[in-house]
Amino acid sequence: MQEAYKNELKIYVCGNGGSASTSSHLMNAFNKDLSYDQEKKWHVISLINNVATVMAITNDNSYNKVFSKQLEGNMVISQKMIFF
Repeated sequence: MQEAYKNELKIYVCGNGGSASTSSHLMNAFNKDLSYDQEKKWHVISLINNVATVMAITNDNSYNKVFSKQLEGNMVISQKMIFF
């Protein structure tokens, strides 16, 4: 995450069930609290926050694609998965 911050890259977070609320809270904490009065800002996006997008994807495709459809066209490289 520090590399993403240093290079001003976007960080995508997501979760289902109670973890959906956690991902939303995490996004707000980074974008507001940890970015406050800082030269560089965090760029954290919760894939669960746009309810209309989530509902459209689940309706037109399936719940299994609710996050991957939002990331289509982006390169995702992951060394670690972080779960809350």
